[in-house]
Amino acid sequence: MSFPSENLPTGSEQSVSATQGSTIHDVNQGTFSGSPQNVQIGDNKFYASNNREELNSYIKHAVTAYSSSQFSRILPSNPSSPYKLLDSFRVEDESIFFGREQAVKELCKTVQKARLTVLHARSGAGKSSLLQAGLSPNFIRQRRLPLYIRTYEKDPSELIKQALVGTRSGWPDLLSDLSLHEFFTIACSYLPREHSSEFLLILDQFEDFFLYKTEPAERLPFIKALGECQSDQNLPLRIVIALRKDYYSDLAEFDRVLPNIDIFRNYYQTLPMTRQEAQAAIVQPLVKSIVSYDPALLEILLNDLERGEIELPLLQILCTRLYDTRQEGEAWITLDQYQTIGGMEGVLKNYLLEVLNGLPEQYKKLAQKLLKALLRSDGTKQALSDKQVELFIEVQKNELEQVLGQLVRARLLRRDEIEGEIRYELVHDYLATEIGKWVDPEEQELKQAEELLRRELMSWKTHRTLIPRQRLEILFPYRKHFKRLTKLEWEGLLTSVLKEEYAIGFWILLAGEMAENVLLKIAEESTEKFIQVRALNAMKVMKDLKDKNLLLIMLQEGNDLVREDAAKAIGELGKVEAVDLLIRALQDENEGIRSSAAEALGKLGKVEAVEPLIKVLQNEDELIHGSVAEALGKLGKVEAVEPLIKVLRDEDKWVRIDAAEALVRLGKVEVLELLVRLLQDEAKRVRINAAGALGRIGRGEAVEPLIKALQDEDEDVRSSVAGALGKFSGQESEDILIAMLYDKDDFVRLSAAESLDRINIKGCRYCFKKKEEEKKVMMDVAQIAASVVALLAPFTPYLVEAGKAAGGAAAKTGGEVAWEKAKSLWEKIHAHAGEDKKLQGAALMVSADPEDESMQATFAKALGAHLEADPAFAEELVRLMGGSQAVQEVIAEHQSLVENVGQQLKGAGKQTVRASDNSAIRGVRQSKE
Repeated sequence: MSFPSENLPTGSEQSVSATQGSTIHDVNQGTFSGSPQNVQIGDNKFYASNNREELNSYIKHAVTAYSSSQFSRILPSNPSSPYKLLDSFRVEDESIFFGREQAVKELCKTVQKARLTVLHARSGAGKSSLLQAGLSPNFIRQRRLPLYIRTYEKDPSELIKQALVGTRSGWPDLLSDLSLHEFFTIACSYLPREHSSEFLLILDQFEDFFLYKTEPAERLPFIKALGECQSDQNLPLRIVIALRKDYYSDLAEFDRVLPNIDIFRNYYQTLPMTRQEAQAAIVQPLVKSIVSYDPALLEILLNDLERGEIELPLLQILCTRLYDTRQEGEAWITLDQYQTIGGMEGVLKNYLLEVLNGLPEQYKKLAQKLLKALLRSDGTKQALSDKQVELFIEVQKNELEQVLGQLVRARLLRRDEIEGEIRYELVHDYLATEIGKWVDPEEQELKQAEELLRRELMSWKTHRTLIPRQRLEILFPYRKHFKRLTKLEWEGLLTSVLKEEYAIGFWILLAGEMAENVLLKIAEESTEKFIQVRALNAMKVMKDLKDKNLLLIMLQEGNDLVREDAAKAIGELGKVEAVDLLIRALQDENEGIRSSAAEALGKLGKVEAVEPLIKVLQNEDELIHGSVAEALGKLGKVEAVEPLIKVLRDEDKWVRIDAAEALVRLGKVEVLELLVRLLQDEAKRVRINAAGALGRIGRGEAVEPLIKALQDEDEDVRSSVAGALGKFSGQESEDILIAMLYDKDDFVRLSAAESLDRINIKGCRYCFKKKEEEKKVMMDVAQIAASVVALLAPFTPYLVEAGKAAGGAAAKTGGEVAWEKAKSLWEKIHAHAGEDKKLQGAALMVSADPEDESMQATFAKALGAHLEADPAFAEELVRLMGGSQAVQEVIAEHQSLVENVGQQLKGAGKQTVRASDNSAIRGVRQSKE
């Protein structure tokens, strides 16, 4: 996708390329070999000094090397794959970037109209690919050099410099001191002397600038720096700012700071792909290969994409999966392959699950935790350094690196190197949407707290701004998650705590061994006398903290908030001598203190706490039943069973959950009947816990109620039931688990497969995998009956008359293939009907007026009742119709008939039949309406 341009550099420029290598100074991808930092150039001199002459020479060589490297990127290449999955297209991918030719032309024209251009579109429109594989190659051919930036956590001006000159050590000192305008003034002076030579600064994903720089004061320096460069008409520099549509209005801040810029004057909006563009993006990358698409598949693929706005990332996922799943050496991508990978709706979820299921068992949960860590609290993706990942995921470093590597190889994560720092992020927001469904409310709140702390500590590092008391109070409940801070971060946090005199002892306790050194540093260096004094006093308290005596004092003498957290800390630290104080605290006026005391008593495990806790549980007006129930479960005393059973009737669902879990810990089989009742509880979490508890108790009487619980509409409950059934051996539970391999939810199917593994059913993993590879669906008998009647209706008069003449007329009416199919169905129904007079009479009625929908519904109702009595016959009819896909197509064309039949059947139609495009699969289950 290119336009006419000047010839590529030759002669001396080629020799520079050979000397320096084809380096890509993309700061977002790290520094590659051949960059000019501290390099040896000809005269054996290293350019690492800070004088102006050597600074200029340093930048000159950097521009020369960078120019050469950019020209090398547009040389003909042969990408390893014709599709990019979720990754953006790069400059080197121009040869496989199709479907956006018109957009590239329009964007190039827009960018050349003015010195500043804003590109905006909603997430998933392909902005990054358009900039890198569309705009950049065309500008390089015109000797315009793109500088591409897409991260803003650090100073953007420094990142721009690094994009050109690299990031290794050896920078001249003056380089960091240069303003952005001074830097470009020097760099532009060494551009080739052609008329069109200039830099093209591309600031992609600019919404992150507002996310990382949350305060106007943090954004102001870069906005001014950019404005100074844009205003200098003699500077051969164009700027493109690309961001998501929902952040477009935030650019108004540029106009407020720099009213002369008029940032909204020159803009381009990337629109969703058209059908024709999507077809080109699918087909054209394969033109030079032996592989091509089945026309029928291509049509369906485009139809499915057109159901919403066509987006490049989704298209690339589908095409990559289709291309990668074809048989080795196969030149035809077929409709069967598309159905195998789950169609458009299931492909992304299936791909995620496929990657996770492919991990060793011990790594699955770690991978899920890691993927969730790469989300912000608002559900969007965020980049984390390798050090930040280690802080979020407390696990052995080698295990973490193993999982990260596998997720990167699976192209779920992108791994970049910036300033020698490894960074990870999800490759696209589509993954963020799916992974966001895994985040529960508690994890969501924790993410918000972590983000707040990160922003506050960033302000401390940058501006020495302390954290105000209001925000310390927000952070305090989540403090146990903040243990692994750096020394500098602890300095900012403890200085803020000392200034506000807020829960000083708890934060010092959390800082652990680092606290003493940090407090000493604060006492020596703080500019506030009162903070120095408080730091010294805190150091005196350190000895008491180490002996844990201060916690006892806090429990008795602190304010309510301090006493509440002192109780929690005593439980965590195992301070058994505090049992009496905690028992007294169960009568405190403050609910939070009572709850924390109960939790601590459960952790300490002392038998003398059982009776006081039971008394609290017996008080119907008490508000902390949940905490008490949990504590009694941990203490494991049988005396608690009866009071816990009574609490199962509490109105608060969380209290019922805690009581159920406590009874399970106590291991009392007498509660089986109560747990069975809890399978019908209105609270989803109670039902999940009840199923798990029945599995752990392991009594055979639990199998039947668990099987009934498979009718639950919630997939998480069904998944828990599948896990529970895996604790029972026997034909009944095994048959049910095999049937659950065909549940509509992926996690339920996975749970069933794992349960079958546990009870040593050979081949269950194969069954699960096979299920994912074949097209099998669960079909309501009402749907089957309606589809059969809809197909038979036009031919019914001829089927009743029979004879060659009738057959010829019928073939003309509906086609030879349809007539043969109808004949086979009619003969099979007629032979099978036997003495079913209702079915026979309904068939005669519909033959009299085949277009009357009420007659069709009557026939379908009779057939549906017949099929319910014989589900194997229903499967046979599906096979005769051509498989489940054919049935679904008929259903789609006659939806009103299907709904009418479903309503009329009432009792019938509840059963569902498992059907396959390849063969009838035995088995019937009851589905819950």
